[in-house]
Amino acid sequence: MNKWVKKSLPLAVAASMAFTVIPGVVDAKSDNGKGNNGKSNNKKVEQTWKQPTKKKYYLKDVETHWANQDIYKMYSLGLMSGYDNFTYQPNKPVTQLEVIASLVRVLELDGKDRTPKLSNKNLKDVPSWAKTSVAIAIEENLLDGNKNFQPNKPATRLFITNLLVQLVGNNIDEKWEDATPLFKDIDNLSKEEKAILAFAALTKLVSGYSDNTFQPNKPVTRAEMAVFINRLLSYKEDLGDYYNESGNGTIVSIDSRNSEITIKQRVKTNGEWKYVNKEYTVDEDAKIYVDGKAAILSKLAANMSIEFTIDEDDNIIYIKAKSIVKEVKDYTYNGVITKVDNNIVWVNVDRVTVPFLINGNVKITTKSGTKAVIGDLKVDQKIAFNLNSTGAVSEILIDAQATNTNDEIKSLLNKLGDLNKIDLEINGDNNTQVDIFFERKSNYGYEAQVKIVSENKRFELSGKTALTFLANFIENENIDFSDDDQSEVDEFVNDLIDEYNLTDADIDGVIVIDNKTFNL
Repeated sequence: MNKWVKKSLPLAVAASMAFTVIPGVVDAKSDNGKGNNGKSNNKKVEQTWKQPTKKKYYLKDVETHWANQDIYKMYSLGLMSGYDNFTYQPNKPVTQLEVIASLVRVLELDGKDRTPKLSNKNLKDVPSWAKTSVAIAIEENLLDGNKNFQPNKPATRLFITNLLVQLVGNNIDEKWEDATPLFKDIDNLSKEEKAILAFAALTKLVSGYSDNTFQPNKPVTRAEMAVFINRLLSYKEDLGDYYNESGNGTIVSIDSRNSEITIKQRVKTNGEWKYVNKEYTVDEDAKIYVDGKAAILSKLAANMSIEFTIDEDDNIIYIKAKSIVKEVKDYTYNGVITKVDNNIVWVNVDRVTVPFLINGNVKITTKSGTKAVIGDLKVDQKIAFNLNSTGAVSEILIDAQATNTNDEIKSLLNKLGDLNKIDLEINGDNNTQVDIFFERKSNYGYEAQVKIVSENKRFELSGKTALTFLANFIENENIDFSDDDQSEVDEFVNDLIDEYNLTDADIDGVIVIDNKTFNL
């Protein structure tokens, strides 16, 4: 098992408990200053005053924040720090320099001794407190994907995405150059940036917004930075790269009176996953969350799933628990095959379509446990799969039931008449575009992709979804491709132009009907 070994715990330590003795004279007075039958009482009393204290793991502006669990986890690990007044300032934007400093702390977890050269000319504009961090980042090639490093500028979502992918050690090469992150606001990104974003989105290092945007140039807050780092640690752990001060598992038992907990953990040893029970003591100031809400130790129960962090004394200082045990998945990703081209298989996963090279080292099985080969992978099949540390597929599980039956596919293909192929691109003004590719392979085999960008629509479809769109459009517009007639081709193109308001349209491509080619 590969572990990140932490050299130190750079916690932003809050004030420790303090007791102050205030010597002085206190007159205990009653009856107008006279007690004991009116006699004056001048007895001196030494008062002991307990100074109000803060818990060791307490940030007063985080308790009810939407990202409080991620923030406290990163705070407990020393990867993000607070301020002297017990605040975290979660909504404050982070600078590029602050991001580098935080991510270099993550780098330091692997235990490698780094003594960077501080004479690098690129450090001249870097403040002294951060020179070492930036020097390490340069030597570790962290800044390769961010050539325009400007220390004091706000760090954007794209800037951090580049860093996260660099940090996990993935080399984005030709395997990823045609990967497609399906966000509607990334057309201006370079092909390399899109490939990096596709990998980051697939591996859950980053995510988009509910309106299907990524907002690459949006500044990142300190709260969001904590979320990004937490995702990075989770990704590393999924690959068996563990950090000594964090863990996860299932609660076996709780002893609230003695603040003890036993956790069943899944660890990888010599390439095999095994379960072990480990006992821990929970720190009295530990931050505890159950089902997303702040809780106390007694609210934990056996069979809850749990993730946690520990301090230098192996005491738990952060807990995130769920009432329903999260099922341990042997396969991390689920998707649908949209295209098979020799040994390249295209898979749609959430908002990403990615081409994977499937070689002889990839283990392929069916749900029944039967060994399979690449020839068993078909368009529209559901698959589950794992990636290795380089972003390549290592294992595939084929769903025994394809998402669509042959009868469904045949019905959709019949709506296309004698259409064999469409390779069409229509470009209008205002960046409007219709891009359609379809090719019939056999009675049940095909390849289909559709991209529509207009004033009020934007979507990208592939596989059966694209085939359904195309078949329904042809049926609804009464296009008849049963004859190789130029008029039907012209009507099809004109209907697309009208439907999506493609003014000043520039048309390019071919349509093949019953082996007759029409150039457009």
